[in-house]
Amino acid sequence: MYTRKTNVYRQMKRILKFRFFYIVLLSAGTFINVAAQNATPKVISKELPDSTLQYISPLDYAFMMHETTSWLLKGVFPTFHRSRAILKLGFEKRIAPSFTFNSGFEFTNFYLNGNPYNLSENGERASLETRWYYHLNKHMAENKVARNLSDNYLAFGIDFTHLNTYELWPSHESIKNDNYLNYYLKWGMQRRFLKHGFADMGIKAGLNQRLSYDQAIFFSLNTYVDLGLAFTKDKYTLDPEKLCPVFKCFETEKYAVKTNISNLLSVELFQKSKSVILMPNLAFEHKIASSPFSVNSGFDASFGWYKNSFEEGRLPQQTEDYYYRYRLALEGRWYSTLKHRIRIGKSGNGLSGNYIAAGAYYLWLKDTRYLKSQIQNGPNIYAAVGWQKLISTHLYYDMQFRTRYRFLYSTLEGKGWNIEATIAMGYRF
Repeated sequence: MYTRKTNVYRQMKRILKFRFFYIVLLSAGTFINVAAQNATPKVISKELPDSTLQYISPLDYAFMMHETTSWLLKGVFPTFHRSRAILKLGFEKRIAPSFTFNSGFEFTNFYLNGNPYNLSENGERASLETRWYYHLNKHMAENKVARNLSDNYLAFGIDFTHLNTYELWPSHESIKNDNYLNYYLKWGMQRRFLKHGFADMGIKAGLNQRLSYDQAIFFSLNTYVDLGLAFTKDKYTLDPEKLCPVFKCFETEKYAVKTNISNLLSVELFQKSKSVILMPNLAFEHKIASSPFSVNSGFDASFGWYKNSFEEGRLPQQTEDYYYRYRLALEGRWYSTLKHRIRIGKSGNGLSGNYIAAGAYYLWLKDTRYLKSQIQNGPNIYAAVGWQKLISTHLYYDMQFRTRYRFLYSTLEGKGWNIEATIAMGYRF
């Protein structure tokens, strides 16, 4: 049995190691993608088939639908936010005209350090699924697009998850391992973006079985959004003039109303427990005159409900818990390369590009789980670097890496500095 002091030290050492690893990966991925964006591509559109240039839209051109793609090596940008760190890798290979095999590996580190408990959880997940790009043949016949991996799909798959959980309560500590097998169905939209970007989003429903002591079976339903880098062998380079309608190269963007569709809904129905989590959000960014500065404000919330059934002695017991979280944020952004890109004719005076930000938010948070402890509210300040891109009329993504200071102690997080890396992707009005 470990002592509390020894285990906390080991937990903190592991957390710092993972954070450093994620910072390096995120920085490298962002640098590669930014460099690819800022580079001036060679214009060899004359090599493209006439039918592709004639029928394909500028947005489909940015989604690489003119390229024949038989395989993709994918890496999702690593994130760590609200005590959870995630890293994903994947490989997809075509096995038939409209079918592919998609394999993936995911690593998750979850940790809670605070009184009156200490909890951490490491998990690895391996998955294999077959995808059917059900519109691909039709799109090829009507729009003359190439056979690629940028389209809507239906998927059936299986994944295996291993979890290692450590809990330290005032009365006891426990270390346990759980294995889960999940059969699932997905509806999704995968899009390549320019040469090395990709996004994969949709909804996933699964039937899960715990392979440990009780063989419990439960149902899960959740949305997902993956954004990262993809590598394959392409035949053509991109014509920047054809991409101008997508990026609105020389148009002025005065404001943007945005909603992040990542992790909007999560439902889990066990035999003896149930949970529902909903996470709506909305942000408004307004440019300050014609300067490279803007003000970005946002409101987001989380609502969670949990119900558990168990036996204590011979008497059945039930618990019903909930949590809610509201966050109101305000930050100033400086798009550091915007003026330069305008001078060299690569950008309009808008809200797309690299930025440096400073901001603050106030958090209202309450949770009746974990020994019925109420989580305190408090202000936070942060400094950040990020990269935002407004795409076409209604799409956007925003990657941000920040260091944050929390003024008040809470049950989930202690007072002091923290590091976060977040990715928002979704719809703008």
